[in-house]
Amino acid sequence: MVTMMAQQTMASSKKRSRRNYSPPSSLPPSSPPRSSSPPPEIEDELDVFMQAFGKSKGISEDAIQAACDGLKAVQYSPDSISEVSVAVDRLQQLTGLPEGQVYSLRHFARVWCGKIDAKRAKLTH
Repeated sequence: MVTMMAQQTMASSKKRSRRNYSPPSSLPPSSPPRSSSPPPEIEDELDVFMQAFGKSKGISEDAIQAACDGLKAVQYSPDSISEVSVAVDRLQQLTGLPEGQVYSLRHFARVWCGKIDAKRAKLTH
């Protein structure tokens, strides 16, 4: 009987300790919160965007540079790439990227531009 009571007490204390358990934070308590990187300068925006796209999709630096050069030649920017009115065929022609990567490029542009716009909005407020 004493053994049974001891087992019940230990089980009860384990349940309580599980309820109060919180996993350790990934940052030490003394670490300052991470700040996001600043938005790129307007004149560097296409280069930064294309490098980020290439890195996210595992596209070679040479292919990204060629695509970027093609877009710069006609003054495209990330926000214009995201426009649905821009034909996929035209983006393929300018970038040399296959159709699937062009669709990924447009999607990436929409997401990326949203993040950059939010960063710029924070700076103006």
